[in-house]
Amino acid sequence: MNKELPEGWVKATLEELAIKPKADIVDGPFGSDMKASEYIESGVPIIRLQNIDRNRFIEKNTKFISSKKAEALARHSFIAGDIVISKLGEPLGKACIVPENIGAGIVVADVVRFRLNHSFLDPAFICFSINSPLVADSLIEHTKGSTRPRVNLGNIRRLSVPIPPLAEQKRVVAKVEVLLERVNTARERLASVPAILKRFRQSVLTAATSGKLTEDWRNQRKIGIDSWVKIYGSDVFNFITSGSRGWAKYYSNTGAIFLRVGNLDHNTINLDLSEIQRVKPPKGSEGERTRIKLDDILISITADVGMVALINHDIGEAYINQHLCLARPNNAYNSRYISYYLASPSGGLSQLTDAQRGATKVGLALGNIRSLEFSMPNYEEQHEIVRRIEALFALADAIEKRVADATRRVEKITQAILAKAFSGELVATEAELARQEGRTFEPASALLGRIKTQRALAAPAQKSRAPKRAKPQPAAKTPAPASGATGVVPQRTPATAKPFADQVTGGIPRQILDSMKPDVSYSRADLLAATGITETDWLWAVKQLKQSAQVTQTGDRRGARYSLSIATKSNLVEISKPAIHNRHAGNDMFNKAALCAYIVKSCHDPRYPLGRVKLAKLFYLAQHKADIHLTKSFEKLAAGPLDVGIFKVLNLAQKQGWLVLEEAIGKLKPVSPGKKIDEALPQAEKILGDSKSRVDEMLSFMKKLGWKALERWATVLEAALELIQLNRPVNVSTVKEVLINNEKWRAKLDREEFADNHIRDTISGLKNHGFLQ
Repeated sequence: MNKELPEGWVKATLEELAIKPKADIVDGPFGSDMKASEYIESGVPIIRLQNIDRNRFIEKNTKFISSKKAEALARHSFIAGDIVISKLGEPLGKACIVPENIGAGIVVADVVRFRLNHSFLDPAFICFSINSPLVADSLIEHTKGSTRPRVNLGNIRRLSVPIPPLAEQKRVVAKVEVLLERVNTARERLASVPAILKRFRQSVLTAATSGKLTEDWRNQRKIGIDSWVKIYGSDVFNFITSGSRGWAKYYSNTGAIFLRVGNLDHNTINLDLSEIQRVKPPKGSEGERTRIKLDDILISITADVGMVALINHDIGEAYINQHLCLARPNNAYNSRYISYYLASPSGGLSQLTDAQRGATKVGLALGNIRSLEFSMPNYEEQHEIVRRIEALFALADAIEKRVADATRRVEKITQAILAKAFSGELVATEAELARQEGRTFEPASALLGRIKTQRALAAPAQKSRAPKRAKPQPAAKTPAPASGATGVVPQRTPATAKPFADQVTGGIPRQILDSMKPDVSYSRADLLAATGITETDWLWAVKQLKQSAQVTQTGDRRGARYSLSIATKSNLVEISKPAIHNRHAGNDMFNKAALCAYIVKSCHDPRYPLGRVKLAKLFYLAQHKADIHLTKSFEKLAAGPLDVGIFKVLNLAQKQGWLVLEEAIGKLKPVSPGKKIDEALPQAEKILGDSKSRVDEMLSFMKKLGWKALERWATVLEAALELIQLNRPVNVSTVKEVLINNEKWRAKLDREEFADNHIRDTISGLKNHGFLQ
């Protein structure tokens, strides 16, 4: 960056471009504050090094942490529109913009988040600038480490970038995007090759395990396919087990490898050891049982079932967790053939997938592995099949290498375009245009001055130093406190931490939110008049609100209208539900009690006591199924939507002799039919009317479900109804959005019952049972 800058440009460090440098440019927490062992299947997303490429966010292998953990790490948060920069790896300093669909989350330790004011700077320009050779090369002199080069946060904050006037920034971005369009097309085509190779490998495995791959080999030896025999997993494996539970207490930074589902992948039988957890296992038979040996085969048996890995080389002492099955083949079979057969879409994988679909609980049992059917050729043909598979896979590997080489060439073209852009050679400068048009212009130095002014205004006022006070003389002995006094100096109560989603906006954006009402759309003029903020503040603030998903925009330019998003409305008002309008004569308390009695009568089974929590969920679902409105509003409490008066209703039903509220059995508080329960049934049937048969069918199905499953059904239905009211689609992502943005429901996503596959199945079930269209 020694070349002279174009007229009107300046060089500035990233911290000089920030309004609050220490808050706007931050890296992730120390590794000990956010461990890989804390990653979960869904929740608040985290951005890792593998998500960042030059000018491109890679949405792949996204990991999550709990909302509670995210709140504790809010200082390290990101929102859509932020720039994220890598400070570790090769090459250093890759940067991209967080896309809208990622929303808010946390960056890891080796990622820097840069939040800038869009009123002064174009984020795409700054991102292109950081990725340009002129800037990227300047990081090399600050590199530490030989095997994995890195820079520190201070190096990123002091990173110097060229800055033109704002109008010129936008022209540069527009030109770069046009030039990169063809480059990006080539990149996208290259990026599509891995998927093609994935299908190729699947086809190879299918041909291998069906006998087609070695048909010519058998013909040469005059052997038919009838030489293949059917055997079972119990014949193939001498030993089958799964990992131990509760080994988190043995986690360590050193020690043996602890293999988990993340170490396996589809379409390969090789272990992925890029991220490993280590343990110091307990002594004794329990540890030895799950210790792996050479030629052992590992199979994922929960969540993403059917991934296979062969222990084909010595990786040292290693154990498996409870989500993996260890299957040890006997010497009569080729372990590589067994592994490829298990990974084949038409072999073991399809059987394992079918077994999971038919299972009554999540995941597979070891019995499913023992009952697997294998089409087994003789040992010589097993060896030939493995040889041919690996020859074809080697061809695919070679193609992948060529694609990687071509991708690197594409990146060189990108860098050449960026080098021209940030030396002022790509578009006319603002100074040149101003002279041609006979006007003045604001140079970047003035822009930098305005940022400096904003930084000064945002800085907290420093307290003036108090004058020195005379040194106090030793005081007389303090008398004992009067009767009733504690003698303790009152301590300041710490402020309650805001939820994670509320910490990404404040100040002017908060003024805008406070001036808006649910279900009302506003023009820009409406909100400017209501808040009294400036046009410049408006442009920045509304961008922040849209990026943090608190405000939605319909239309554009002069016709744009703004309204509170579903996330914000769910924290302000109880959204009305569609089409629940039927009312019934009589006291609602008695009607509710009668309906509860009807549910208990239908679901009572002395072998499986019906608890009050489960009854409350069935009460909610029955009202929606029957399209009746006994409860005006169900509150979104931690355990799901709830009629807060339900327990008064149950007490009333007990007084009437309709129900018996029995003594608790541990945490279960059973409800059973009372002697006079039949007196409640006519009123309940009157309330249900024509929907009685539908409710009966629902209860017949749902009485088999546990209270946790019913909590999920009720919660997902409540979220779906909100989405329908707002004309939004109902899918896993949108339902999770509702849950994440509800403070009391956010923690549900930390639980196994609310994993993506369970939410997906519940949406499907709600549709199949007529709750949703």
